[in-house]
Amino acid sequence: MKTLNFHNIGEDDGHFYILASCECDYQSGDQSIPSRLALYFSPTEGFSRFSVQCWSLKGESHMYCRGPDYSPCPEAALLDIWVQESVPAYVWRLYPKNRCIDFHSSSHEISYHQARKELCAALYGLRVKAWSQKNMIINPLIQPPPGGYIVADAFSATQENAEFMQAAIDAEER
Repeated sequence: MKTLNFHNIGEDDGHFYILASCECDYQSGDQSIPSRLALYFSPTEGFSRFSVQCWSLKGESHMYCRGPDYSPCPEAALLDIWVQESVPAYVWRLYPKNRCIDFHSSSHEISYHQARKELCAALYGLRVKAWSQKNMIINPLIQPPPGGYIVADAFSATQENAEFMQAAIDAEER
């Protein structure tokens, strides 16, 4: 596999630094392509703090997901990719710390290490719980109701959806 670059410069001179990655298969029509999903941090103003990109083992980019606008926390990025692409948070592996050396500036290095620390704190508890459940054969106390959990219609004209939308608008204005 081609090694993922630690530091990438995107459009409009946005700087992206890899924090973690995990193996995956990218689905292209009826083809399954062995790939690697990468979680990036960007300290560049005007860019999402976290984003995800999928790379084939040959280094071809298959997918890019801008991080969530509703939160600058790593948990939000992990939750989004879990819901959108079924990638559980506990599968991510940190990019080797000894290879985190190509920073654009000292301020980027400081903010990267802060984001890495936040990601570690978020992943630690999830990983311990997932490992414990699997290895100690602990079934969750909460189970879906008969028929499973139902996804709410996010586009129906309900008071709840209006409240969600207003909160998202207010967050954008901050």
